[in-house]
Amino acid sequence: NIKKELAELNKKIELQKSYAYCLDIALTTLTDSYAEVRQSYGSELEKTAGKIFSGLTGNRYDSMSISKAFDIAVNQTDTFGSKELDYLSSGTQDQAYLSLRLALTKLINEDNPLPIILDDSLAQYDDTRTKTALKFLRDYSQNGQILMFTCHNSIVVSSQDLEANVIRL
Repeated sequence: NIKKELAELNKKIELQKSYAYCLDIALTTLTDSYAEVRQSYGSELEKTAGKIFSGLTGNRYDSMSISKAFDIAVNQTDTFGSKELDYLSSGTQDQAYLSLRLALTKLINEDNPLPIILDDSLAQYDDTRTKTALKFLRDYSQNGQILMFTCHNSIVVSSQDLEANVIRL
């Protein structure tokens, strides 16, 4: 009985080794693929997100770096060094995340832009940020459509001032 049990356990060990070997190959392939995509696509994502972030902030910031884990650091215009997003205001953080989402959307749908739907994306913005962002989004939407939902009347008024098509539901 012990020999039979030992043979079954050795069979299980061999199956587990084979499974682990396959997982190692898969992990290596995924890691290599990610590095390749990151090298070609990642820098384009950073550039695109940085340009959008610059526009959303009225050129207060001029670039953005994005880690493998999508941690963001930004560079303030005319200031040496970058700052991690966690050390900036919630409004600036929201601007950075909106920039990242818009950049991803732009890169994914470059040839055939789809409508972008924003749901209270400017809720954390003060009045100055809101106006700057709305001007940017108005210009940004020249090559596509942006649908923005909000419950904040100040955003609606600012949008109307910029001659956006406003529909109240």
